[in-house]
Amino acid sequence: MLPALRNMRSAVQIPLAAQPTAFRSTDQCHSFTRQPAFPDDLETIQVSRRNFEEFAKSARVEGIGYIGGCCGCNAAYIRALADGLTETK
Repeated sequence: MLPALRNMRSAVQIPLAAQPTAFRSTDQCHSFTRQPAFPDDLETIQVSRRNFEEFAKSARVEGIGYIGGCCGCNAAYIRALADGLTETK
């Protein structure tokens, strides 16, 4: 998600928001809902909470003003985002 956000950030000077899903995709298939694991085996492609924390750190540095979570996120993922944001202040 960060490469897409970087492209948007370089093109506009308005607030940007990011709500990453907790599932991995590939260069060949960018949508987790089109992965072979969808819908019954999604847990096997889930992103770690540490990855979410690192995403939050990077997104804040990149100037992304609003960060949340989408599909596959639970309270532990939101906590990881908050931890990443806290460390960057």
